[in-house]
Amino acid sequence: MKDRILFVSDFDNTISLKDFYWVVIEKYFPIEGRQEYVKWKQGAYTDFEFLSWVFGRLDLSEQALREDILRIPLDPYFKVFVDDLWQHQGEICIVSAGNDYYINILLQRYQMTAIPVYSNLGLFDKRAIKMQPSSTEVFFSPRYGIDKAKVVESLKKPETLLCYAGDSDPDFEAGKLATIRFAKGELQPLYRQAGIDFVPIESYKDIHQYFMKEVWP
Repeated sequence: MKDRILFVSDFDNTISLKDFYWVVIEKYFPIEGRQEYVKWKQGAYTDFEFLSWVFGRLDLSEQALREDILRIPLDPYFKVFVDDLWQHQGEICIVSAGNDYYINILLQRYQMTAIPVYSNLGLFDKRAIKMQPSSTEVFFSPRYGIDKAKVVESLKKPETLLCYAGDSDPDFEAGKLATIRFAKGELQPLYRQAGIDFVPIESYKDIHQYFMKEVWP
């Protein structure tokens, strides 16, 4: 066992049970939002441009927006896993191509503000969320706003057992840098096609069980 365990996790649809942009689209502009989603998947927009459009399309008071954010369902096993990870002197951080505005609100709600967050910036402005790329220039990505692989590379140390959990394409390169990678959703076939080993998961319950069996004595 290495001296240090660092667990890096995507947020949307990995820690949360649903991407926040889908929560917004389905509630406020389902027809237009799905049309723009198709355009994005066809290559009309970068990921950062699409998410900026979604969150910039809102027209809500900050209180109403906060209430929507607090309704985002989180994986109920996430906090269980993190508490055990901390008890075993492990560390965790979040990397997200979304934005830190809603992530920080949710971490505060669940009293988990000690978890570092690497993400694009989100600012409440004119009844919407204005997204800005990562404030750390070295992590900048023209497609995602933040390059998760660059973040993970900066955190990687020889004495560290590095683990990564994600669910989609932005997590692919970052996950490749990990010793143990956990994948759900569309990330699983991407790893299979590339011949990369991974642990398939459906929830943090699977991650917790893996650690209990394979990592912790």
